[in-house]
Amino acid sequence: TTPGAVVGTEWRTQDLWLRQEFTTADTQMTLGLLEIHHDEDADVYLNGKLIANLTGFTTDYGMVEVTEALRKALVPGRNVLAVHCRQTVGGQFIDAGLSVQ
Repeated sequence: TTPGAVVGTEWRTQDLWLRQEFTTADTQMTLGLLEIHHDEDADVYLNGKLIANLTGFTTDYGMVEVTEALRKALVPGRNVLAVHCRQTVGGQFIDAGLSVQ
């Protein structure tokens, strides 16, 4: 298993895609953060635009600053966060979310 992971759904493939829709009226921010725990490589998209490309794995949640990428991708109204995670060896885990200030 992946260190620090609390598994809700077991994953048995080499590729996993997650999608989450959300709405927002306010797209102004001073700081945009991606909170993510991944094993292994992860690509994170907002509205089809790549906002983070992460390699390797983590053993706990961490914050990745993505302010400029979020400014370019975030729109008022409906938004879609998509995550692609690849598995090659060892444990398997992915969880991600956005935070803006």
